[in-house]
Amino acid sequence: MKNYYKFTYMILFMLIISKISSAQFNRTFNQDSIFYKNNAWNIKIDTSFIPFDSTSVILKFSSNVNRDVIINYLQLKNLVLIDSLFDYKLCRLDSNWIFSRSLDSIESNTLFEIIELNSSGILTNDPNDSLFLNQTHLDTNNKAALDVIRAWYSGYGNQNIIVAVIDQYPDWSHDDIGFSINDNYSNIWINPKEDAWADPNIPIGDSVDNDGNGLIDDWKGWDFRNNDNDTRPSMNDGGHGTQIAGIIGAKTNNSLGIAGIAGGNNNPGVRIMPINIMKKHSDVGAFFTFFDLAKAINYAAENNADIISLSLNTGNNTSPSDLLDFVFTRAYEKYNVLIFCSSGNYSFGKIYYPSSHPLVYSVGGINLEATENMFTFGDYNNNKILDFVAIGEYIYTTTVGNQYIANIRGTSFASPQVSGIAALILSSYPCLTNSAVYEVMKGTAKRNIFPNHVLEFEFENGTLSNEFGYGIPYAVNALALLNSYELTNYTVSTSEAISSTKIALEDIIVESGGILNISGELQMSEDKKIVVQPGGKLIIDGGKITSGCGWKGIEVIGLATENQNTSSFGFVEIKNNATIEHAMVAIRSIDGGVVQTKSESVFRNNYQSIVFEKYTNNHQHTIIENTKFLCDGPVLKLLKGATGRVQASKEFIRIAETSKINIEDCEFINEFKGKGIYSKVIGVNMYNAKFITIQDANVFNGLSIGINAASLNGLLNFYNIKSNTFTNVDESIKNL
Repeated sequence: MKNYYKFTYMILFMLIISKISSAQFNRTFNQDSIFYKNNAWNIKIDTSFIPFDSTSVILKFSSNVNRDVIINYLQLKNLVLIDSLFDYKLCRLDSNWIFSRSLDSIESNTLFEIIELNSSGILTNDPNDSLFLNQTHLDTNNKAALDVIRAWYSGYGNQNIIVAVIDQYPDWSHDDIGFSINDNYSNIWINPKEDAWADPNIPIGDSVDNDGNGLIDDWKGWDFRNNDNDTRPSMNDGGHGTQIAGIIGAKTNNSLGIAGIAGGNNNPGVRIMPINIMKKHSDVGAFFTFFDLAKAINYAAENNADIISLSLNTGNNTSPSDLLDFVFTRAYEKYNVLIFCSSGNYSFGKIYYPSSHPLVYSVGGINLEATENMFTFGDYNNNKILDFVAIGEYIYTTTVGNQYIANIRGTSFASPQVSGIAALILSSYPCLTNSAVYEVMKGTAKRNIFPNHVLEFEFENGTLSNEFGYGIPYAVNALALLNSYELTNYTVSTSEAISSTKIALEDIIVESGGILNISGELQMSEDKKIVVQPGGKLIIDGGKITSGCGWKGIEVIGLATENQNTSSFGFVEIKNNATIEHAMVAIRSIDGGVVQTKSESVFRNNYQSIVFEKYTNNHQHTIIENTKFLCDGPVLKLLKGATGRVQASKEFIRIAETSKINIEDCEFINEFKGKGIYSKVIGVNMYNAKFITIQDANVFNGLSIGINAASLNGLLNFYNIKSNTFTNVDESIKNL
């Protein structure tokens, strides 16, 4: 009997110890479970435990907390600031405290707006299949293959298009992607603001940060995991990033290896920007930290990437990080970047983050016969949709060691196929906005090849399926549709309208007697403009004029020696929430050309919004009222200025040597500031102007100078400036 009690007590003791141990080594933080295993703190992704950086934490202090309070708090808690990205601080925890205790000491504090772990994510990969010696995703004998061969009649890839591959050691030295003596060219991006390495195959430069971005000699991308300029893998690092890069941009028709989707035609195709964020892991291949991914996304955006291709996930189907949400939104909305990401290989109805982010387009994987999605379904009713699918099995591509690999599978290798299709589209139409590319891909995707497509595509009027998203991207149809949008030799001499999407490949001329009404979206090509000649009229009524790479703007021309009028002068009217964006000079008034902006219209991210040039008579018909002038992102044409910094708007309105202009009830707002941004924005900049009225509830916010009133020899110019509001403006009114 004693032995029975002894045994029972032993079992109870072990249970208690187990419970105590569990309490000590498992815990939650921000509703996330974390686990202490193998002498490290881990998160759990499916069945795998993935270590994360338990020596640091990401903080975002509340906006009303001043710098001194922040410094004092960091010192009090022995927190060391080791890196920052915008308002997010990566802080090293007190080395004298165990991780869990450190979290307890800072978890609940009103000083913070955001506090989150520098958590981890993993590659989306399952390489355990046998070799298959064909590029099945390009073989049109396979029902689900991309039909890129016919699309190549429109072009094989444009070297001005940049695709950032953020992954595991994308190899810039692979002969079929980088420079090779066999073909004497490369599809690897070169940083134009950084001095070249002495030997292009050895990552040793001048040890100077030539472009001022804090990264020395980043001539061919950056390794954020190891903080150096060499993304080449060793044989032990894994070939995942090189596999992704080859699918998109391996050199085509170069008598070597494989054909990338947008790899050129025995000449340079799209350029791959190689970025590493991964560290090897025995269970899942490799993992990354959230902070490294955030920095990589920002690096790609600020270095003019058109597309970011991701084949990774965080193990969450909801957002695990405010910081990551911020950088994805910023890259898409401010920098016009298209972002594609694999949806995950693990479950149905659960799209993994970041593929689940609303501005990151998710890609699933299907079989060769297009009969099934092999990996991850969407869930339309819970707002978790797949955007596209592509073949996710028997993929053949480049890999580590200047080699090739066959029969790899997973959504990892479907995602770069869709990135490649987008790169082909941009190669033909490089100034399309990211949203325009997506809408065209969505509208022209293949759906009728799926056996039960009538039943399966049950959402959005029969265009969207939980299993197959919008379908397989179809480059031939996308390019054909865009061809129907083209405007060439477009001269308006009567009354014409643009009520849908159009692409201006050349200048648009509105002649005397011509009236052009824009209520749709007009996509302008680089350096093209709209000229409104004397007697012509341009009316933008609720429409948008935009560009993905910057355009010259609108020139409206009057008659230098005549009094301004609305019949014989060029006339531009912007009204009813119309938008003009991404121009060098959105509207330039020459010789008194008439400009009227009203009804909550918007000028966004133009270098200069409205410029009034010299005109000796009065602007008696010009009206600037109830209009928003906004800088919340870079000037795309000047993404990197002469300083190496990202260029914000210069000024919203410039008035030079003219008179009688009224500006009322307008907003002049600059929200684009921070490290690496050249942001000296002026609201209204006047020079030798007369009888200018700026009054009645104009708002100036975030500017270097609100109103600058310069004049020659101190002449009295009769400005009427009153009833305006200035907030966060360095100088409200200058030279008055």
